[in-house]
Amino acid sequence: MGTFLIKQYSNIPITTSTFSEKTPTYFLKLGVYDNKEAMEKNTVDFNYYIYKEDNNKFHVYVAITQSKDNLEKLKGFFKEKGYIINEEEFDVTSESFITILSQYDELLSKTDDEKTIKAICGQVLSKYEEESRSENNDKTNS
Repeated sequence: MGTFLIKQYSNIPITTSTFSEKTPTYFLKLGVYDNKEAMEKNTVDFNYYIYKEDNNKFHVYVAITQSKDNLEKLKGFFKEKGYIINEEEFDVTSESFITILSQYDELLSKTDDEKTIKAICGQVLSKYEEESRSENNDKTNS
């Protein structure tokens, strides 16, 4: 199981176990960094991103989608900005997040506007953060 930490304007870490064996979801990986300082230096252009620390490496993700078409659209979008994006597939079990992601995927499929794409990516990661916090609070309060 992976542990993800989320950054939204501040460095408040959120740990989640939202990953399991249910719905394949694509996380677009910006890169892997040897330390937190290098990660932060290379993500200054992103208002939202999530990262997973694994074996003292920081894996940074900048978008989430379930749509193969949107996956290709987002990879192309980031490539135009000079980033090489790879995808990793995770199984997400949170039905409420999957519902929200489906709605944003629908919006993303209908736009090519740069500002809208950035906003959608930020909103999806923000919703993911909310879901992660909610899930962690539920586990703490159980």
